[in-house]
Amino acid sequence: FFIGLGAQLDLTTLGAQIMPALIFSAFVLIGNPLIVMAIMGFMGYSKRTGFLAGLTVAQISEFSLILAALGLSLGHIDRETLGLITLVGLITIGLSTYLILYSHPIYQRISPWLGIFERRHPYRETGENDNRGTVTADVILFGLGRYGRNISEHLVLRGKKVLAVDFDPEVVSEGCDCPFPVRYGDAEDPELLENLPLAQARWVVNTIPGREINLAILKALRAREYPGRIVLTAHTQGEAEAYRRAGADKVLWPYVDAAELAVDYLSGTREALTSQSPWDLLLEEVKLRPNSAVSGKKIGEIALRTRTGASIVAVDRGGISYYDPDAAFRLFPGDRLILLGSAESLKLAGKALRERISTEGNERKTFRMNELLVPDDSPWVDRKLSELDLRRRRGVSVIGIQRGEQRIIAPPPEEVVRPGDILLVMGSPEAVSGFQSRREI
Repeated sequence: FFIGLGAQLDLTTLGAQIMPALIFSAFVLIGNPLIVMAIMGFMGYSKRTGFLAGLTVAQISEFSLILAALGLSLGHIDRETLGLITLVGLITIGLSTYLILYSHPIYQRISPWLGIFERRHPYRETGENDNRGTVTADVILFGLGRYGRNISEHLVLRGKKVLAVDFDPEVVSEGCDCPFPVRYGDAEDPELLENLPLAQARWVVNTIPGREINLAILKALRAREYPGRIVLTAHTQGEAEAYRRAGADKVLWPYVDAAELAVDYLSGTREALTSQSPWDLLLEEVKLRPNSAVSGKKIGEIALRTRTGASIVAVDRGGISYYDPDAAFRLFPGDRLILLGSAESLKLAGKALRERISTEGNERKTFRMNELLVPDDSPWVDRKLSELDLRRRRGVSVIGIQRGEQRIIAPPPEEVVRPGDILLVMGSPEAVSGFQSRREI
């Protein structure tokens, strides 16, 4: 069709139609987006949503050419008009492609002048977020795809308060099924950060792929002097290096991490035992989760063989295999335990090892830090930290010393305490409180 349409054009008339084509093209490229922005602003959408939607209609499309060909065949328009329509179509289709491609940088430059196209309260997008002042979060996470949702759910299991942000209205509408609040928003919208509780959040995590969106989030957070840590997601080594150079605190590699886990599983201890044993052994592999009831305990303490009849014959930890661990071997989250036993005993053992403990509030009870001023007449003056032996005697550790303008992080045991030093001590809440109450310093 389009080849036939092009064959009907009289190219000799296009030169005289350049000026009318430019005028009509300017109306389409500028007028159409303005009209759409005005309509969407009246309907309660933000100026950014209206601008991005308006750019998608900044061309007359190929259907205009079909209508023009039909008009020509019926004698309603002449060939000069068909040429004008075709020329406008070529201009607007070509330029609108670049407008859409660079829509976000364009918006950032002209957004201060687009306020007239937005209501004071764009309720269509902020109506579900009216409670933003009451929401607090330890972690703000962008993107509730499979990767982001799993991260959020595991953070909640570890006692973290999570606030998720997603651009998919269906995901947001299903947010009531999540154990954490979900907000609607576009991660590439710099104005979105103004409505998020950044002051309370210790982490901002982006799980959405794409170099531009990751760097845009990082840039916007740095511009607002966000004091917390920023985590971005990379799918290639080049992206990861770019994020680190830009200042990201942590880079997640979903595919690399998953590949390492798969290799560990395929080449782990279970496979070695199965291939080398002359007997058909019934083995089961169980990975300890961070909130497992047996994490941090010794094998002898959990008495797995006595309780279930299954034995722990090996433990895989960080790519290293520990065969025939004894009763004093301590288990940690992430360990992959190789169990040996009958089908029934393995089932019971797997259930026992997967039992979870509540982690709510554990973070606040784990440790406490406090500053202590060393007076001039303190008995600690001119004594080494090793001589004070605070960790053994009082259950606290000196992890830093402020000496004038100098800060000594992780001071060595030979460090001598001076008058006026400010000691940063860490320990359990009970140990730190008891240490302060004794006023030994």
